[in-house]
Amino acid sequence: MSNGVGAPTIYRPSILLRHGELVNGVKYGRELQFIIAQKTCAPAINYIADVAEDVFFDTMARQSMPLLRSNWSLLDAGFSRAFVFHLAVVTNAAPIVLLVVLVYLDRMRGRLVIPPACLGYGLITERLLLGAWMLAFQRLYGSIDNHLATWAEATRQFTPPEVEQTLREIRTVLEDDLSFTEIDMRVHCRKMAGFYETWTESSPYSGNQPLEPEVGGRTVNDKPL
Repeated sequence: MSNGVGAPTIYRPSILLRHGELVNGVKYGRELQFIIAQKTCAPAINYIADVAEDVFFDTMARQSMPLLRSNWSLLDAGFSRAFVFHLAVVTNAAPIVLLVVLVYLDRMRGRLVIPPACLGYGLITERLLLGAWMLAFQRLYGSIDNHLATWAEATRQFTPPEVEQTLREIRTVLEDDLSFTEIDMRVHCRKMAGFYETWTESSPYSGNQPLEPEVGGRTVNDKPL
């Protein structure tokens, strides 16, 4: 997998977080506050699976490839969805991880190029998710380069070299742009909040007032990536 020819990468400051948590004194949208406060990402798992599949099939259509949702095997479709659930469980992913993964999946749209030969190996959506998932953990919590074997064991589908290759390829697709802002997350925050029974429309962040500008150029715990 690779990235196609596109516009130059624009690096933006990421929203200010500390180890994936909100920072006192910084203004955040209410929906983001609600999502980060949740103890589980389970209600939103199907949503992230839908987005990953959308990116995959949008790429297939853009490349005029014959694979469509209508002729995608039920086995592959079911396995892809099960992989998302498995990944969320074994990594104990917080909801903020899903939000960052969703930002990265969005960023792949229009950039991702899937060589026809890759279709024969399968597991394309799984690799998109794994790469985005690992990069989200790296961005939020620090380096994961010494834990590739752990990720491979956790997925039960990829060897450490395949995990390393996936991480490298997805990072290339993203053109090393691992930033994420609340603006990037806004649409997904609204949709994800709706999957939680405790969310009500009585006090949502309306989106009509401007967001506070991000403070600084990095998340608090960021290291050079």
